Formats: sequence, C-alpha cells, structure tokens
Amino acid sequence: MLMRSLSKSSSIVCSALFLALIPCVAAGQASKPARVIPTDGEYFGGKSADELAKMVPPADPKDVVSPKALVTALHESVNGPAGAWDQRRLLSLCLPHISLAFPEKDAHGVIRISVVPLDDMVKEVLDGHKKTSWYEKVLVTHVTQQANIAVAYYSGEAGTTPNGKLVERGVSICEMIFDGKRWWIASDIWSDIGKDPWPADLDPEKNQ
Repeated sequence: MLMRSLSKSSSIVCSALFLALIPCVAAGQASKPARVIPTDGEYFGGKSADELAKMVPPADPKDVVSPKALVTALHESVNGPAGAWDQRRLLSLCLPHISLAFPEKDAHGVIRISVVPLDDMVKEVLDGHKKTSWYEKVLVTHVTQQANIAVAYYSGEAGTTPNGKLVERGVSICEMIFDGKRWWIASDIWSDIGKDPWPADLDPEKNQ
C-alpha cells in the first residue's frame, strides 16, 4: 500500500501528495462527513466471524469475497477528490488493530522502518484529502492461498488524478485471513521504488 505518501506528499502538492490505486470510491463516499472511527483499543483472541463483523463498519460483500478483491478494495478505499473522505470502507476491510509498515531512506541515505497503527493511517488519509485529491491503482497482483490464509505480492502506482502524473510507484505485500464468511486484511507492507525498474514479475508491461 502506498498510502503513507499522502501525508508526505501533501507537503509536495502544495507541492504534491501520497498513496497508490484506482479511483473507485464507494458510491456516495465523498459526500459523507469525515470523522475518525477508532477501534476498541485492545488486541483480541478467538473471535468468530459474527463477532469480528461487529467490530468494524459493514463491508461490501464484493470487497471481501476473495484475496484479490480485498487488495483492490484496499487501495480503492483511499481514493477520491480533495475534501471529505469517509474512512468506513477502509476500516471494514481490516482486522481491528492491524499495523502497516514501510521502509524509506532519510536525507543521509539511511533506511528507516516505520510501523503505523491503522487508526493513525486513517488520520493521515483524512488530513491528506483535506489538501488534495488522491488516486491509487493496483497494476499486477500475485496471490498465494493455503487453507484460510493468503498473501498477495503486487505493484501499484498513485497520483493526484486518476490518470495523470504519477506521484508514487511501489511494491507491496498484503497478508489476509478468512473467517469462514469473508476475507480480512491482517497486515500490509510496502516500499516506494521511485524511478527504479519494476521487478520482472510485477512489471505491468510484461504481465498483462
């Protein structure tokens, strides 16, 4: 997921901005008031599908029907024009309390790792959309599934318009879990690759 750039890039698209996927915002999403919906603040164990469903906003069944659909929905959920952004679609896709992680180089070329709780990421997306529009698009996705778990390895890009100049290019790994009724995102990590070439198996020109 390239969403970390939204907060980062806001200093650039007012100068520039953040994230990575396609402009399929849920119907009416942009018109709903933006407010943070926190998780319950505790880790948990032994939750059933019905119990988990009560911990998050209702999910669109099409978003959670398969690992690939879930990855697509993850990035679509942060898309939209500048202004109000409704975080409920994003929260509906993820297990409560997950963390997101990414590496980036500092001004001295040192790689530094950041781990961001989902609630903090939601706040960053809200702040980013106050300044600019943001659109992410998944390009190539490879999914490996065994029993009730799956991993997606994929490439994506992002910009401030659906088909305009790119702000980010990156690769991601998303871990997902099935509760017997639907798929959930358990973790997501990503890395911006800048102008470097795509890995061969994630190059959109070689993997149509």
